[in-house]
Amino acid sequence: MPWWMWYPAWPAPWHTHEHEHEHPGSHVPEELTANSTTTTANAVAGGAEQVHLSLEYEADSGASSPGITVTITDSSGTAVWNLTGFPAGYHVKRDFARAEPGAQLKLEVAGTTAHLRWFELVF
Repeated sequence: MPWWMWYPAWPAPWHTHEHEHEHPGSHVPEELTANSTTTTANAVAGGAEQVHLSLEYEADSGASSPGITVTITDSSGTAVWNLTGFPAGYHVKRDFARAEPGAQLKLEVAGTTAHLRWFELVF
């Protein structure tokens, strides 16, 4: 029986990815963070394929109007995603939006701490 040595860049045998056989690469985690000290963060989505965006957020204690805006701008235009009036506590929005490589990503917050996260396929 063969023994497999697993490394983070090696996918498990049950893991499939639509381009895995065409482009063996690694998925690199990326993140934007914004909070009441640094209310805006920007990045460019990189990699070789579309990225799936996830958002983790929590309103600041005592914030009267917490809010989050995520703006995605690429060659086809601009998409804006707003979230306001959410309850206290920690929240996660998984795969709420997608962005093409080269898209400009902007995270803006008011009375909130937020992390915009994604993985980029690199070779």
